[in-house]
Amino acid sequence: MDKAAHPLNTEKSGGTDGAARHYVNHIDLSFTLSEVRIDLGQEFADSDTVRSQCRLVTSPVHLRRIGREIIATISHYETRFGTIPLSDLTNAQDDIVGDRDG
Repeated sequence: MDKAAHPLNTEKSGGTDGAARHYVNHIDLSFTLSEVRIDLGQEFADSDTVRSQCRLVTSPVHLRRIGREIIATISHYETRFGTIPLSDLTNAQDDIVGDRDG
């Protein structure tokens, strides 16, 4: 199946607001003094390339709030469904951090 046509790549009917939904499993973060860029994409096991899905730009203050929401959501998820295993993320720090110096 063509990767672009894969049903997990983009879904237009995912929510009531009409926003497109993208499956992402890759993140690159970079920042300057006044902004943080979060690039989300999809990495495929059979390729070294990452297909960029979207870029989010925010301030460091908003990133802190977003980070707290993500941590709270993980906590609620694990309370309901159990601990999320990290065994598949052998180099999680390298995969998640990306380019930090903008």
